[in-house]
Order: sequence, then structure tokens, then C-alpha cells
Amino acid sequence: MLTTTYFYYPNEIPIPLDDKSGLDCWVLKTFWKLKEYKSDLNIHLVNYIPDEGIIIFHKGFFPKDTVPSNTQLFVCVQADYGRHQYAQYHIAQNPLGVSNFNFSKRSFFEEKLFLFTKSYFIAHWNQNDIIKRNFFRGESFKNVCFYGIDQNFPQKLLEPSFKEKLKSEGVELKIITDSEKWNDYSETDCVLAIRDFENKPHYNKPFSKIINSYLAGVPVIAGNESSSLFLKNGLGIGISIVTNPDECFNAIKQVKENYLSSLKRIIIDKDKLKEFQDEAIVLSWDKLLREMQQNYQLWRNSSSLAKYIYIKYRKN
Repeated sequence: MLTTTYFYYPNEIPIPLDDKSGLDCWVLKTFWKLKEYKSDLNIHLVNYIPDEGIIIFHKGFFPKDTVPSNTQLFVCVQADYGRHQYAQYHIAQNPLGVSNFNFSKRSFFEEKLFLFTKSYFIAHWNQNDIIKRNFFRGESFKNVCFYGIDQNFPQKLLEPSFKEKLKSEGVELKIITDSEKWNDYSETDCVLAIRDFENKPHYNKPFSKIINSYLAGVPVIAGNESSSLFLKNGLGIGISIVTNPDECFNAIKQVKENYLSSLKRIIIDKDKLKEFQDEAIVLSWDKLLREMQQNYQLWRNSSSLAKYIYIKYRKN
């Protein structure tokens, strides 16, 4: 029988799930998806930290100084945060958060020293119940939208001068902050997936906005960060990447002037993104949970000296 895997959710369970909550999206949604599609897994949702077993938790909602016992394998979902000080397993939502040596060199060496440790990439879940762009909008190009919290959007693009430039092109910028509308792309003609213009890599951030937009059939203009560069350069996805407001304005004009080609490119690129859609994410979780069984035993069977050295190493 599989060792029990626990999903640690310390809050009262909300109905419905809160799309703005990383805890809900990473813990609750994952648990429910796996219960629905992988019924043979031995998983439980709990509001306490079990004394033994595999314990999956969100970094922002777990005691930072808690050390795993001989019978606990801690699995930290990093989300937008960093690594948990003592967790043996870490899940990143950006593939370069695992593979980029300069960002993750500590975990790289850990995995060489301690066989029971592992860093793993799993994509963020897609937005629930996506409403695709209205087919009958055709080549109409009027609404450029950002889906998210406004403080996570470049303030320079909110200045009146930028909005006036868009208005001169017959385009309106809309900031969709209401999470209940984050699934609705019916009137959206282009999405801005831009956090800032500081050229920060953001190795801890996902590419969810890009994936959701593609699933909705909407072209994307993205910021110059690791996740968008991974999709463009690594997978050949046809997104525009911009580094300042002028480039953003010109990219919007280009998409508008070549809108039919942009829509066709989405159809071509969609197959390249299958591994980041919910069906594939379920399989990634299933594979990971089964792999953890072996690592749990490796941790349990490790000597007291090995565990002491690991905890000491992580503490420093």
C-alpha cells in the first residue's frame, strides 16, 4: 500500500475556491483534481501536521522552523516564495527555478549530497472554466487586458500618456482585478502578461497568464522574464516580449495590424503547450507522488548521522 500523502491546509475550506489564493490553487485544487482523476492515490486533506507520512504544504502557510522527524517527508510548494529551510522536496512553478544553476545551485549540490532531496517543476493549474474569445469578434481589435492584481502590473502603462496613445489607435487598456472575471476572455483581443520593465528573471513566477490566454485563443505580449523567455526561446511559442512602454505600444500596434496572423499562430502553438494544461499537470502530480514513495523510504532508512548533517547543512 502507498504511504499516506497529506495535503496540509490550515484554513477553513472555502466554497468556492479562491482564485487569488496561492494556498487554494496549490493545495486545495491539487487535492481535488487528484481525488477526481487518480482515485488509487492514498491522499488526505488535513488541517494539522501529521506525525508521519508525506506532507505537502504551501511555503507561505507552514511553520518555517519546523524540522521533519524520522517519519516525515516535507514537500514544499514554493509558489511565489523561496525554499523551506528543512523540506526534503521542493516544487517550483517555473522550470528555470529548478534548472537555472545560478538560481538553484544550492539545491543542485544538495541533491548530489543527499539522495532523499529533490527539486521538481510542476506547472500552475490553468484558470477554471475559461471562456474563450468570442469567435464573432473576428479581426476586431479594441480591448487589451491585464488579468491580475494591479500592483503586479507596470505603473508606467497606467499613466494617462500611454492610455492616450492607445486611444489614438482605437484601443483601450483594461485591468481585470476581479478574480471572478479572470476566466472571461470573450471580449479580450490581446493580453499583457507583464509584471515590470526591470528585466528581472522572476525565477519564482509561473507563466500562467500566457497559458490561460492561449487556451482562450488570445494573443499575448509578455515581459522580459524567465518564464516568457522559456516559452519563446525554449519551445518556440510566438509571443512578443517587451522591455519598456514604447516596445509595448509598438507590439500592440503590430499585433493589431497583423491580427489574423496572430490568431493563426495561436492555433499552431497550442500543441507545444499541452504539457502545461490540466490533463498533463494531473499526470505530473501522479508521477511525482509515486516517486516520493521511494524518497520517503530513503529518508526513513537514512542513518541518524546523515539526517543530522542534512539538518545542520540546511540550518546554515
